[in-house]
Order: sequence, then C-alpha cells, then structure tokens
Amino acid sequence: MDNYKEQFVAEALELLMKLEKGLLSLEEAPDDNQQIEEIFRGLHTLKGSSAMYGFEKVGHLMHLIENIFEKVRTKSQKADSNIISLSLEVADFCSKMLSLNDEKSEGIVHYYNGLIYKIQQTVDMTVPVQESVARDLQALTVTYFVSFTIDDSFSQRGIKLDSIFEELEKLGTVISILVEESVDGKKSWEIFIVTAAFLQEIEDVFLFMIDIAAIEKLADQNLFLNDEFKQVVQKNAVLKCRNNLQELKAIISKNHGEKSESQNNRSVQEQAQLTSKNYLRVAAEKLDEQMNLLSELVTVKAELRLIVENEKYAKLYKLVESFDKVTNRFRKNILNVRLVQVKNWYVMFLRLVRDVSKQLNKEVEFLAEGLETEIDKNIIDSLEGPLAHLLRNSLDHGIESPDERVKAGKPPKGSITLRAYHSGAEIVIEIEDDGRGFNKEKIRRKAISKGLIDNDTAISDKQLYDFAFQPGFSTAQNVSEVSGRGVGMDVVKKSVNQLRGDIEIHSEQGKGSTVSIRLPMLLSIIDTLLLRSGEQYFAIPLTDVNKCTQLYSSELEETVNNQLTIYGELTPYINLRKVFAIAGTQPEKQKIVIVENNGKNVGLITDEVVGEYQAVLKPFDGYYINKQYFIGASLLADGHLCVILDTMKLLSDMANLKN
Repeated sequence: MDNYKEQFVAEALELLMKLEKGLLSLEEAPDDNQQIEEIFRGLHTLKGSSAMYGFEKVGHLMHLIENIFEKVRTKSQKADSNIISLSLEVADFCSKMLSLNDEKSEGIVHYYNGLIYKIQQTVDMTVPVQESVARDLQALTVTYFVSFTIDDSFSQRGIKLDSIFEELEKLGTVISILVEESVDGKKSWEIFIVTAAFLQEIEDVFLFMIDIAAIEKLADQNLFLNDEFKQVVQKNAVLKCRNNLQELKAIISKNHGEKSESQNNRSVQEQAQLTSKNYLRVAAEKLDEQMNLLSELVTVKAELRLIVENEKYAKLYKLVESFDKVTNRFRKNILNVRLVQVKNWYVMFLRLVRDVSKQLNKEVEFLAEGLETEIDKNIIDSLEGPLAHLLRNSLDHGIESPDERVKAGKPPKGSITLRAYHSGAEIVIEIEDDGRGFNKEKIRRKAISKGLIDNDTAISDKQLYDFAFQPGFSTAQNVSEVSGRGVGMDVVKKSVNQLRGDIEIHSEQGKGSTVSIRLPMLLSIIDTLLLRSGEQYFAIPLTDVNKCTQLYSSELEETVNNQLTIYGELTPYINLRKVFAIAGTQPEKQKIVIVENNGKNVGLITDEVVGEYQAVLKPFDGYYINKQYFIGASLLADGHLCVILDTMKLLSDMANLKN
C-alpha cells in the first residue's frame, strides 16, 4: 500500500499543478467554460481518491472547493479574484499535506480549521471571520536553522547584510548569532527563525547567497516556546550552535515527538517539481553513470578505429563501422532523455507574475513563446533562480503602474513575455517587457559616479547596459523587497556564465526592455572539428563551422587590423598559434576555419585541419595561456590532450586578443 500511496502522491501533486495552471488561466478568462469544466474534473478526481489513501483533509478541502465551482459552472457564482486566490491557497496547503504525509500535527490542524472558516465566509459572506480563526491561519509555524560564512569579498557581490536580516524579521521571529569573527574578515552567522512563511520565501531572502547559506528545518512548530530549547540556544550563543544541533533535536523529539524533516512548504508548482525532481534525481544519477560509460565507450571506439586504420586490419574495418553507428545511436538516445521542455517553467513563472503583480498593484499579462523548446535538464534547474529574479525586476522596475501607463499612452495592463528558441548551436532565452525601459542617462551618471567611465567617454548602448551587471550597480533609489534586497544583476550574470552562457540587455526608454540569455547546446559528448597548431590540438563544435580554406603565411603578413578577404568578404581572424603562444615555426601554408556564432563570422588560423572528431568533454583545470577561452578538454585516442574552444567567448573578446 505504501508503494501505491507514494505513486498517488506523485500523481496528486501533478493534478494540483494542473489545477494551479487552470486557475491562473481562468482568472484571465473567467467565462471560459472549458477551463471551468477541467478545474471541476480535477477537483472531483482529487476529492474521490484522497480519502482512499488516508488524506481525509485533502479530500474534504477539495470537496468544499468543488462545491464552489459547482456554482461557478451553473453561473450562480462568478470565478472572481477572491475565489481564485482562495482556491490557490487551498491547493498550496493540500500540496504541503501530501508532501509531508501529515494531516494531524498541531500546525496542520490549526491551518486546516482556519481554511474551513475562510471557505465558509467566501461561500456565505454573512459568516464573520473570528479573531481566533485569523490566528489559526497564521499558526502553521515552522522553525528553521540557517548558517553561512562571509568574507570581505561578500560586499563586492552587491549584497547588503542588513537587508538580509530585515527581510528575515518580516517573515517571523529571529534569533541571530554571530558565532565567529576572524582577523581576516571572515564572519560566521547562525540564525534560528520561527515563521509561517513558505520555505520559498526564506530561500528568496538568501537567493543570491544560496551557494554559501545552508537552510535546515528543525520542526513544524514554534520551538521558541520550548524553554529548554531556548536555554540551549542562549547558552551556546558564543559557540557554534551547529555543534549542538543533535542536542537541540533530542529536546524536540523528547518534548514533542517531532521529527526533524527536510520536507518544507512550497507552492503547488514547486512541490510538484520537487517530487518530479526527486524521481528524476534518481534517474538522472543513473543517466550520469550511463553518460560516463558512454564517454568511455567513445574513447575506446576512437582507439579501436586508430588501431584498425594504422594496422590495416581489413576484416575489422566493417565491424568498426557498425560499432560507430551503434555508439552514435546510443549517444543520441541518452542525450535526448536528458532534454526537458521549457514548459516546465511556465506555471511556476505564471504564478510568480500573478502574485507579485497583485502585491505591487499592477496589471500584468504573462505570455510565453517556444514552450516546446527542449533544454538539458541541468540548465533548466540552474536557470530557475536567475529567471525568477529577472521577472521580479521586470515587474518591480520595468512595468509601470496602471495610471503611469495610461498617462504614457499605453494600455493599463502591461505584458511580460518569456521566449525560448534554438539559434544554431545555441539556446536563446529572453524575458521581454513593455515597461518603461532602462534610463540610459541614469546609468551613465551612476557609471561616472563609480569611476567606471569619464564624463566625456563615448560608449555604445550595449556597453552602457552592461554596467547593470557590475557588482553593487543599481540606479534604484530604494531597495525593494520584491526584486532587490540590495542585490544587483551581477549574480544573475555569474549564474549564466557558469553555464558557459552570455547575457545581454536591449532596451528602448519608454517602450520596454529585453534581457537575452544565450547558452551553448553543448553536452558531455559533442561533434567537433579537430585542429592542430604545432603540437597542440584544438576542437571546435562542428555546428559552429561555416567553411574551411587555406592561405599562405605571407598573406597573413600583409593584412591590416587582422582581417582577410575570404570568398569576397572581409573577415576578422584569430591566429591560434600566436594567441595561445604555441612554440615552433608556422608552416608556409596555413588553414583557416570560418566559424559563425550569433550571426558573426571569424577565421581561426591553424596549421592543420585533422578532421571530424567526437569529443568527450571533461572539465578543464590545466595551465594554459588564455584558458578562459576553453570550455573543456578531451583525450584523443593516441593520448594527446585536446582543448575545446569556446567560440562564443573568442568572438566576444576579439578586441582583447593579440594575434
């Protein structure tokens, strides 16, 4: 039965995610009968199956919301914003009970009772909400433990520690302990917080410290009411409380029979994705192992082919050809399994836009294009936080208030579009809004005040907007709890760069802005063109290669500003031998490979084009000049090391390279 129950919870969370999506769509089109019917069917299904698996409270709440939507179906009640908000709150709470497998703890019961009264009040407006009920709705408290260590470089990330503590105090009761402060500027903090907020709200506070902050749930209750617990915390205020967590947990278990679990409050979409990720995480580990085995298989295949070609084993040649085909099919299948559609983001971001726009009293429509675009699962997971921050920025600083928009001759409702598509060997993800746009003059003044440029410096719009990615660079006069907490766009850029991507801003004042993220579609095994300069081997993604030709070394000596006329076009070039300081004399005849990236062409000058090569991409940590232009390394069948060039980085930094 436990196995069936686990399967039910996963399916129920998916149904709740669909319900959330349906409710958000219905809010935009309240008379959509088809959507109303789908919501009703989802509620009915959850009501019928929940009690069977021991979730009576989930079933009862679904029954009550179903009754409301029965009236919506018969047109005796309108699906207004209050009903949508209540239904979403119920869905969030049911998601929590399902994920925690808990309907009986004190906090759960309090919140459940409060929701029942709230539903009754919505159905019958004559039913007053009692003060005790209002307290019940705030009674679902959780105690968390947070620890982190910072150093002098922390301030360079644009994060204000005071803002972190201010945001935490808005969420609940906080005990903050500075447990260690060293002479080299390092500080270690440990924090206990009792809150009724969702875990996501706590994570949002530490959004740009998530790499250094550890968040752990201690109990589904207010542990500050436990005198023994509080005494231990206060007694160890000058020590590392983490060393006493076992003692603290023992107190919790002894006095309350509580388990310290890692499951937490999340929205319906997040809970469904969390469950999905838990299942996928196991599968992903197996896939990673398959990828490792496949990498070894590709290397063995290359060695085998080398032996066959060198030793002229004619009988083995056909076998190697068949081995090639099977390996390629195997590789393609494994890589395809790792691809996830962008639509996995849709409901999460739709909910984010809906909730934040209401908080800001703005009218905003969320649009999405290219939801069927497939991206590697690791990229999907890694970009959730940065994209959420960009959306909050658009909502807070980009989209104007309805009155401001009307005065500017715009419709009162703004729009934000999430767009995804493939462009050659890259994935492009854009967030576009029709808001007020970036104020170039403000950015320029800020850049001058920070000493980044002089008063008379002439720079392009792109260079100007790039200042927004500088640590601590913000033109906002006030820090907003929605999008900022004093954090700039530099952390978003850092996250994108870690995925070997690039981020760029396009904006027109008064009309809106677009933030574009470009990422390489490079996975663990890639098809490349293998080049050799001197004794060094280079590989470039085959999808970046436009054409190849050759020229005499004397032609290079006659060029101006490192540009050649190739097939009638003036093309800039990079001499790999010189850029990477490769010893030896270059041959009389040179090969030039024209690569294309983001609509730009550049020629790579090399001694030899070896041919196509299936590279097993490994992290690169060796010592090389200009190694920032490498995305990894691969071991050739004959034992030589091959470095894989990042053509995107090469093209963007051409002005800084010395040929």
